[in-house]
Amino acid sequence: MQEVLYHYGADLIFNGELDLSVKMNQNNSDQIKYMRAALAQARLAYKKGEVPIGCVIVHDGEIIGRGYNRRNTDKCTLAHAEITAIRRASKALDDWRLEDCTMYVTLEPCQMCAGAIVQARIPRVYAGAASPKAGCAGSILDVLNNNEFNHQVEYEQGLMESECSALLKKFFTELRVKNKEEKKQNRMNLIFDIDGTLWDTTEIVSEAWNDATYDIGIGDKLGRFVTADMLKKEFGKPMDVIVDDLYPNETPDIKEKLQTQIKIREQERVGGCTMDLAYPEVRKTLRTLACRGDCAIYIVSNCQDGYIPLVMGKIGIKDIVADYECFGVTGLSKSDNIKLLCERNGIEPADAIYIGDTAGDYESAVAAGTDFIYARYGFGDDVPVPGYKGRSIAAFRELLDI
Repeated sequence: MQEVLYHYGADLIFNGELDLSVKMNQNNSDQIKYMRAALAQARLAYKKGEVPIGCVIVHDGEIIGRGYNRRNTDKCTLAHAEITAIRRASKALDDWRLEDCTMYVTLEPCQMCAGAIVQARIPRVYAGAASPKAGCAGSILDVLNNNEFNHQVEYEQGLMESECSALLKKFFTELRVKNKEEKKQNRMNLIFDIDGTLWDTTEIVSEAWNDATYDIGIGDKLGRFVTADMLKKEFGKPMDVIVDDLYPNETPDIKEKLQTQIKIREQERVGGCTMDLAYPEVRKTLRTLACRGDCAIYIVSNCQDGYIPLVMGKIGIKDIVADYECFGVTGLSKSDNIKLLCERNGIEPADAIYIGDTAGDYESAVAAGTDFIYARYGFGDDVPVPGYKGRSIAAFRELLDI
């Protein structure tokens, strides 16, 4: 099995057995010498970042025309290796007819070049690699040996085939890596907080917290209920910190039991809610960003394990979130989880933006080394910290304009 590449393309397109109609005599030293000269031309194209195709034209044992692919360099469709070589050979002979010449080219000619070969009356062509999905010397069409034309070409393929294919394969492998890196560098990596940024569940979650206090038998003793406004001041912190803030007088054992029951009740309340808890146009905006092709979406939250999948399912964004992380899984701070997610996805923190709605979110982004966009519509104040000069949004849809 040997990999074969298409002519002047942008990627590998075929893997399979070469089916060569004519195999050349590899012992012909002159043929090898001239094909090496064509490969030298192909390497010039390679050095310029062009698809490495090279061509030479020989007359009476002398190379009279050389060419290599310069299509991108010259910004010209006609700048194929064969066309350039034909032009130079014609100039050398002072004749458009190249009737006593032989062409050596590293890849099967395309339709344009095959047509030019026929028009130039070149009698013989030796090629290296096949071009199964673009070649017009037998792969797709056989322009060179069409009996309807007034000139046919003796065509042999396979001379130094492995060397010609190897250079093309090397080029396209490197090109894919380069394109992938450029795409990654140009990609906008958006990492979202949840509560106060994507949605507001404080009314429902406050009910879950109050349910949990009665479940473990401390509801009557407390004599007060947790409200949505109370939670808005707390969200963004890990649950154990919130429990310490709201129930400071309880024992560690009670607090642990309360956290366990709160998680259960939250899943029940939020999971069973039929209302749209997301802020206006969150779903539409996220899907628009994801469809642009230059944006990757992530989530990092201080929530408990299982909460992020619940959020994604309720909002309808499971299929567009590339990755997520939370305190409930790792036990790490939000800034460390941001760094962990970036590392896992090959992202430099400086190339990511964290979107959140509290001073804690801003501080986490700074600690992680990411940029920050402040969601002014969320649970925080007008600015995350005094003197904040960074970017902010008053509505989620404004992310489409960043």
